[in-house]
Amino acid sequence: MKRPIVIAVCGIDGCGKSTQINMLKKYLEEKQKTVNITKVKMNRTSILFDVSEKVFGDPYAYHPHIQPEVMNTVIACDVAYHYRYEVEKVKDCDYLLCDRHKLCYLAYTDAFGGEVKWIEEIMKQFPDPDITIYIRGNVELSTKRLMSRADKPIRTDENPEILSSALNAYEERIKEVPSETMITVGADDAAENIHAAIIQQLEPLLKKFDKERTEEKKKINFI
Repeated sequence: MKRPIVIAVCGIDGCGKSTQINMLKKYLEEKQKTVNITKVKMNRTSILFDVSEKVFGDPYAYHPHIQPEVMNTVIACDVAYHYRYEVEKVKDCDYLLCDRHKLCYLAYTDAFGGEVKWIEEIMKQFPDPDITIYIRGNVELSTKRLMSRADKPIRTDENPEILSSALNAYEERIKEVPSETMITVGADDAAENIHAAIIQQLEPLLKKFDKERTEEKKKINFI
């Protein structure tokens, strides 16, 4: 089974991650590549959502009532489990597109506050993505988009204050991502223009990975 090139798409809620992931999937498939999309299922975290709903009448009103360390640890375990085990089911492809990755969850850990040491240790239990696409959000625009969702009303944990804290945390966390694997685009544009900006930065990286893969195959065949 071949190992896919893992591309993570990150940014605050409402910045357009899902839209760009779907556009990127279509773009890669048109180049005759096999592509899968993966997103963490919050199975363990859903128990805390249930507790929040029972106590506060809202599954997403957990902050700040449930200690951040508790919430963040449970979320981190869901994330680590997914990227250690669940991705095995979908990784037989050329490209694996991740709707959020460790950068996202670390940024939101910072936003909600509390001790981060053990969260960072949990996140080390699975590999970094090969490429990280960071969509630099705008709190006002994200809030507007989240409020306009017909099928999913804005959640309590998507309020402007939390979005602002998460955005600030992202700006610090992206400094830890190797620049040679990082793509940054703004969210304040039409989806087609954002997609074009991503592709412009992505293509050189994909060529680099394709070249490395070709060289690895040659070495294996030689041996």
